[in-house]
Amino acid sequence: MAYRLTALAAAAVMAALPIAAQAQVLLEPNEVVVRDTAVSVVAVRDIAAYFGVARVTLMELEDRILEGDRVWQVEGKDVAGRDIDLTIDAYSGAVLDIDR
Repeated sequence: MAYRLTALAAAAVMAALPIAAQAQVLLEPNEVVVRDTAVSVVAVRDIAAYFGVARVTLMELEDRILEGDRVWQVEGKDVAGRDIDLTIDAYSGAVLDIDR
């Protein structure tokens, strides 16, 4: 229940932001611009942390042609060093799959 409320609150905040603010994110140390997605890299990191990812090892934006959508694929480790893989909808921020 708490997750659903958090996800709804995050979706409401993202919906209130102007598209230009949502479409560009700068990463460090290299500048990387992510376009055409409502959920930023920073938001994806926050969602992953909420689901127990202590260290992100891979984060990529994928176009799923057959499904007709875009998703963030996040791979990481929890505090015990176990693998966690998340699939996050790039437009709503909903977690579509968790593999522990």
